[in-house]
Amino acid sequence: MNMKKFRYFLLLLFSLVIVPGCSTNAIPDMTEEETRLVEEYAAQLLLKYDANYEPATLTEEEKAQEEEKLQQQAELQAQIQAQKEAEEEAARAEEEANGSASGEGNNEETVVPEYIDIDEFLGLSGLEINYVDYQVCGSYPTDTSENDWQGVARASGSNQLVVFHFSISNQSGADYLLDMASMDTRFTFRVNNSINKTAITTLLTDDMIMYRNTIPNGETIDAVMLIELSAEDANAISQVSLVMKYDGQRAETTLL
Repeated sequence: MNMKKFRYFLLLLFSLVIVPGCSTNAIPDMTEEETRLVEEYAAQLLLKYDANYEPATLTEEEKAQEEEKLQQQAELQAQIQAQKEAEEEAARAEEEANGSASGEGNNEETVVPEYIDIDEFLGLSGLEINYVDYQVCGSYPTDTSENDWQGVARASGSNQLVVFHFSISNQSGADYLLDMASMDTRFTFRVNNSINKTAITTLLTDDMIMYRNTIPNGETIDAVMLIELSAEDANAISQVSLVMKYDGQRAETTLL
C-alpha cells in the first residue's frame, strides 16, 4: 500500500469512527476509550509506513549508550580541567622560583644544601674549581685604570657589589679550553638563608659565567661572580650558598 492510499484509508477510517452510521453495515458505536485506542493505532500505522519517520522514544539500550557518552564527556572535561589547573600551578611555582632567584622574594623556604663540587656538577673533568673569598665594593675591579679596555662593573645607586672569587686549576694533563659562555649555566647566591640573587653577567675578562679561554696545563686562574646588594645586606653577610642549574639539573653547595 502506497502512502497516498494509506492516508486516504486512515481519513476514511476516522470519518467512520467520528460520524456514526444508521445502517447495519456501519461501524458500531464505540466508547471514548475505544475511539482513543483506534486513533493511536492508526497514528502508529501511519508513522510505521512513513519513510521519513524516526522514533523519538529511545530504547533502553539507546538510553544506556547516551548515558555512557555523557559520562565519557564529563570525564574528559574533568581531565582537561585537572590538566589545566596542574599547568597553571606549575607555572605559578616556576614564576615564584624565578622571582625568588632574582631577588624579588626574600621569604623562600630554606632548602637543605646538596654538598657537591662545582666542577663535578658542571661536568668539567680535569678542572678543580674552588671558592676563595668575597669582597664588598662599589665597583670592580678596584684597581682598573681609566683606559682599561675590559671595563668596570659598578653598583647602582647606593648599593654595593659583592664579588665572589674562585680559583680554577687545570689538572687534566693538557691545555684546557674552558668555554663557560656556551654552557647555559645559571648561578644564584643565597645570602643569610633569606636573600637570593642571580649572578650578574658582565664583560669582565675574569667573569666566570662568560669565561672563554684556554687554561694551560698545571696552571690556576682567578675567576669571579658578582651580585648586587644593599649596603646594609652586603655588610652583614654571614652565610652564603651557591645554587647551580645546568642541563636540567639543580645542585647547591655551601660557600660560607
